[in-house]
Amino acid sequence: MKNRICALLLTGTVGAGLVGCGLLPKEEEYPTVPVLSQAEIMEYDVVAVTRRDIQKIETVRISYQAPETEKYSFKFDNEEISQIYVEVGDIVKKGDVLAEVDITMQQEQVRMQQEAVDDLYLQLKHISETEEMSLCEAKLQDQQAAEIGIDGWSSQAEAIASQYADQKRLIQQSIHLAEKKLEKAKEDMKARQIIAGMDGTITFLAELEEGESVSKGKAVVIIKDMSSARFEVDSQNIELLEDGKTYIAEIEKKEYEVLAEVSEGNNEEEESKVTLSLVTPEPNMETGVTGVIRFIVGESKGVLSVPDKAVYETEEGYVVYCVDELGFREKRTVEVGISDGTTVEILSGLEENELVILD
Repeated sequence: MKNRICALLLTGTVGAGLVGCGLLPKEEEYPTVPVLSQAEIMEYDVVAVTRRDIQKIETVRISYQAPETEKYSFKFDNEEISQIYVEVGDIVKKGDVLAEVDITMQQEQVRMQQEAVDDLYLQLKHISETEEMSLCEAKLQDQQAAEIGIDGWSSQAEAIASQYADQKRLIQQSIHLAEKKLEKAKEDMKARQIIAGMDGTITFLAELEEGESVSKGKAVVIIKDMSSARFEVDSQNIELLEDGKTYIAEIEKKEYEVLAEVSEGNNEEEESKVTLSLVTPEPNMETGVTGVIRFIVGESKGVLSVPDKAVYETEEGYVVYCVDELGFREKRTVEVGISDGTTVEILSGLEENELVILD
């Protein structure tokens, strides 16, 4: 409890004289001499030395980096939504179809072009197999002709190889063209779908009913890669964090559990890097949000204490100013312990309930 102490300083002079007989006229009167001058008052703000528990707290400051985010919308207007395949909270993989408008015609085009490609590959396979059998027969004929010694024999194997090379080249050209058409059909179908471009969690889904028209550019789905969300850690007191341990972080007056990940530097000059991630993801937390993790690094129970602003550090050590029995200021050397930032532990130099000056 603070008190205000007043010190009364008395100043003045007292004069008295003995009057000798006959030295002054008897009828002359002496002026009255004041015994006490006006008092000078000095006031102090004081507080009593009390006992209390003190904790020394160190803090680690952190700043949030939001996860990688992708927003998806349709590229056209006035098409009716056909299917929505996901819900908020679903975990999706890159390439997953999330929603689509009617793709019946595009699916049919894809099916037809795929059949055409498959048919051409079957033709190529059949030609290759036929070529192989024909070449075997032609090589046998070439061998027999060589053994008999037929003059002017033309290699049948070379003629067969040339013939089938032309056929296969035509088929391969047809395959290339058909695959282009198939690719175009698939792109036309994809243009009417929303497809995940990364792994992540669905954090937003527009309220669309089946058959409702979509709007060009209006967000339909939002995906966030929560694994990319991180807290950057202030370098001060970073050594208090240990790899693999969880801590409670105070962020915007709420408590969150965070997991520490420490990566050692590659050499002596490179410092260790510490990142923190939320144990329970918060998709809507924004980049730049700050918080602190508090550590109790010292604790004293039931000790003498005074406000830290009452303690001064000097060349001789720490001192406080007390009020003596007359109300005057008295300098006192003290030994201090831990501080919680507002209160200091007093190890020696003061007694409980003594008054110390705050200013």
